[in-house]
Amino acid sequence: MANPSEEKTEKMAEKISKEKIEEKAKKKEEVKDEKESKEKTEKETKAISEEAEIVAPCGIYCGACAIYKGEIKETAVRLGDIVTAYGFRESSRFIPELEVYPQFIHVLTWFAGLTCVGCRAGGGNPNCFVRQCCAEKKIETCSQCGGFPCLQLNDLQRTRPGIIENLNEIKEKGVENWAKEQKKKVEDGFSYADALIDKFKR
Repeated sequence: MANPSEEKTEKMAEKISKEKIEEKAKKKEEVKDEKESKEKTEKETKAISEEAEIVAPCGIYCGACAIYKGEIKETAVRLGDIVTAYGFRESSRFIPELEVYPQFIHVLTWFAGLTCVGCRAGGGNPNCFVRQCCAEKKIETCSQCGGFPCLQLNDLQRTRPGIIENLNEIKEKGVENWAKEQKKKVEDGFSYADALIDKFKR
């Protein structure tokens, strides 16, 4: 006949063993969920990089930029060809306003070589605080930051009008969908250059 004390000890040991097995299974499930969540995040980040390579961290769509599209370069080359063909170098000898013609050609040559491969590919300002900040926080755009919009971004909007609105749209729609919309706008004729020109003409 079993001792009641021994039976109680055995039951307690079984209970403890069962609890340990359940706890181990729970931890295993948590590790699995964490791994799946990490893989999902990495997959989404990769998809963002592939789908929206020309969306800058600050919310600018590089595809609408006159530098990225080569419009400034083409315009400078065209203007250089025209003034050369019209012989303005020779005219600069007797036209006071053209005394700085050599400097003008020097600046025009710089513009004629102006290119940009897009922010994510290393173009733009190498010391851009927005790009550096997003890289440090391992986020694609400022819209993913807990401190958005920050004071620095508000200051940047003075020279980059519309970026906070763009970032709010990116936050709402997702960077891939927003990028597709911007691509369609560019195909329909939109460009930042025209928008900025209109702003300065007012």
